[in-house]
Amino acid sequence: MKILVYGAGAIGGALAVRLASAGEDVSVVARGAHAEAIRARGLRLTAGEVTRTVRVPCVDDAHALDVAPDVVIVTVKQTQLPPIAGTLAQLQSAGAPLVLAMNGIGWWFADELPIPDKRAFVDELDPGGKLRDALDPARLVGCVVQSSNEVVEPGVIVGTTPTRNRMILGNVLRGADNSIPAICSALSRGGYEALEATNIRREIWNKMALWLAVSPISAITGLALDTLTNDRAGFEVMAGVLREANAIGRKLGFELADDVEERLGFYRDKPARPSLLKDFELGREPELASGVLVFDVLARAMEFDAPHIATVAALTRLRWLAVRP
Repeated sequence: MKILVYGAGAIGGALAVRLASAGEDVSVVARGAHAEAIRARGLRLTAGEVTRTVRVPCVDDAHALDVAPDVVIVTVKQTQLPPIAGTLAQLQSAGAPLVLAMNGIGWWFADELPIPDKRAFVDELDPGGKLRDALDPARLVGCVVQSSNEVVEPGVIVGTTPTRNRMILGNVLRGADNSIPAICSALSRGGYEALEATNIRREIWNKMALWLAVSPISAITGLALDTLTNDRAGFEVMAGVLREANAIGRKLGFELADDVEERLGFYRDKPARPSLLKDFELGREPELASGVLVFDVLARAMEFDAPHIATVAALTRLRWLAVRP
């Protein structure tokens, strides 16, 4: 199986190293200094006490590949999708399914869900409908990535969860066939716990509900997660957000555990700094629409009272206006 990793940053770069080290046929799309380093010195991943460096074909443009890939794993940010929609559509047309291994709620998420008015929800995630017009949902695979990695210098990645690397995949369009078992087999050979989900929307919601509860508040306050969860008021705000997100998810038909205390308590001894906080500190365009604002839009569309989510969404948006370059 020829695998193209579209976006060889923290998640994609670690994925490419693990797959290539397992003998998979891997190419990557990367740009700038990161791409130059990959071409000159290879792509390096340090996870725990193990360091691996691989030489993989690295292109700026997928059209430069000598052979069309069998599957494309897209690991760019949601905000970077519209400019590459045409290229991704061409890869689909050549026969490759797209595995959307990224954070956030996708533009396709509302399809097949009982949402009374989907227009505002869809417009928030895909203004102008560029992604919906370009990409075939029958060739889309949703994906939840549970793996923490960081690019520490061009071409060099550190895996901060060396023993916890999991990917959950599921067809966006019910009944589609995108050879998910074969993709999971390749991921398993690369060291991932790879699973096929019967309801990928439920898996994405479950992950992003927790992300919504912790990441925006960290970005607003500048505080790490251990500090926030050990502060009584901070913990209660995050718990309120998570409870509301879980309640909305249940209205959408998702089976979700009532484990707010346990999920947030996980961070009490972990001084983690979420990627959204890092984006704010570095002035990088954050994934506000797909990670934060969409929850407020959806609550309103479903006429569900979610005051914690509404407040956090508004404050996160305003904080970004204050710190953006």
